[in-house]
Amino acid sequence: MKIICFDLGGTNFSQAVIEFKNRQPVFLEFQTNPRPKEAEMIKEVLKSYCQEQEQKYQTEKVAISTAKIVDPQRKTVSSAQAYYGQAVFKFSFLEQAGFEIKVENDGRCFGLGEYYFGKGQGAKSLLSLTVGTEIGGGFISQGKIWQGAHYSALEVSYLKDFSGNSWGKRASGKGIEFYYQKFSGKQKRAEEIFRQFYRQDRLAIKAIQKTGQNLSIGLASLINIFDPEKIVIGGGLSQQEDFIKKAIKQSWQYIFNQEADYQFEISELNRCANLLGAASLFLNFSQKNKLAVSVK
Repeated sequence: MKIICFDLGGTNFSQAVIEFKNRQPVFLEFQTNPRPKEAEMIKEVLKSYCQEQEQKYQTEKVAISTAKIVDPQRKTVSSAQAYYGQAVFKFSFLEQAGFEIKVENDGRCFGLGEYYFGKGQGAKSLLSLTVGTEIGGGFISQGKIWQGAHYSALEVSYLKDFSGNSWGKRASGKGIEFYYQKFSGKQKRAEEIFRQFYRQDRLAIKAIQKTGQNLSIGLASLINIFDPEKIVIGGGLSQQEDFIKKAIKQSWQYIFNQEADYQFEISELNRCANLLGAASLFLNFSQKNKLAVSVK
């Protein structure tokens, strides 16, 4: 089976064709490009890529990972003005072009990708988090992903502290930038702040430590709610392993069940996890199978 896959992020679009042979995924195509701004341009980019790959690989299956509130039945994304230039973006234009499509929230796609192909393999229950510009989440139990009654479960970026601040904006890349500006009065990107951190810049250290503390408190709170067997963390900030590992270590002081054997992992699939998770919507995998990933 060959599946055309998209991961539609806030900054970039990743697109791929994945072939499954004996349940093993192989990336036949993979590329990442800056996302278009206008809704009609987005539609044109998606449709053109699908038509090109349909001719090349003879497949009409399209799997889409995207942010915001996804209705998998109606194939729509709501609260999507900032991402698609429309309050509700509809993928029906691909169905009208003859494609069979499946759509899911990107946080949940990341969880599915890790559950079937990554560090989440073998877990009876999995809490997944993508820590990047903000934070996305997913929860899977016994092979079933929790979508919520209104398809908005695990929108963890919108959790609030007692001051009304969003966790996603205080425990992520945005958090690092916020605290650095608060402490220094200067605006800098998280990547640059990390460079200063490794040069022992006092304010960069202070901003990153505060953000890490916020991450640890929220992480522990989610663990207290879901009591998962395994926790997998990905996203752009997962590449800063020392930062993530310290937040995990700090989280233990806030975890209720001190006897639990929670297993923490850092993703190695990166953006491929979202694409693989979207593709898995077409598949019926047994959790007993160990699956490897290769890219041609």
